[in-house]
Amino acid sequence: MISAKICRMAEALPMQKSVNIGQALKDTLIQALADDRLVIGVMSCAKLLEISPESVMVCILPASVPSHDVTFHIQQTLVEAFCVEHCIPILKIGDSEKLAMTLTERQDAANNNNDKPEEGDKDLTCLLVQNPEVKSHSDQFVTEFCERIFLTHPKIELPV
Repeated sequence: MISAKICRMAEALPMQKSVNIGQALKDTLIQALADDRLVIGVMSCAKLLEISPESVMVCILPASVPSHDVTFHIQQTLVEAFCVEHCIPILKIGDSEKLAMTLTERQDAANNNNDKPEEGDKDLTCLLVQNPEVKSHSDQFVTEFCERIFLTHPKIELPV
C-alpha cells in the first residue's frame, strides 16, 4: 500500500519519465563512487557521521537484516537513529546482491582489474553518499524523493 503511494510520488517528481527512483539511486551511487564521495562500510560511515554529518546526502542500508546476526541489527539501528537525529535521509535497498554487483562492476572498470578493492568495500551494511559540489539530475531526483518520504524509509529496488 505504502509502496504504491511512494511510487506515485516518485513519478510526480520532475525528471525524465523513463527514470524511477531505483535507476536514479543507481546512477547516483555510480557517480558518487566515481567522484570518491561514496563511503562504504559501517566503520567508515560511523567515522564520517561523527566528523561531518552535514556532508551526507543520503544513507543507504540493506532492507533485510539477517535474523541471527544481532551485531548487524544493533549497528543498523544505531546508524538509522543517528541519521534520523541529524535529518539525514535513509533509503533501504531491497537486494544487496544488485548493490554489490553495481559497485563491483564500477570499481572493476575504474581499477582496470589491477587494484584489489579495499577490505571495507566488502561491507555493504551501510553506505553514505556525500553531497556533490553540483547535483546531477539523479542526485536531485534522489534528494527530492527523500524529502517527500523522509519518515517512511522505503525499500528501493535497483535495476540490473
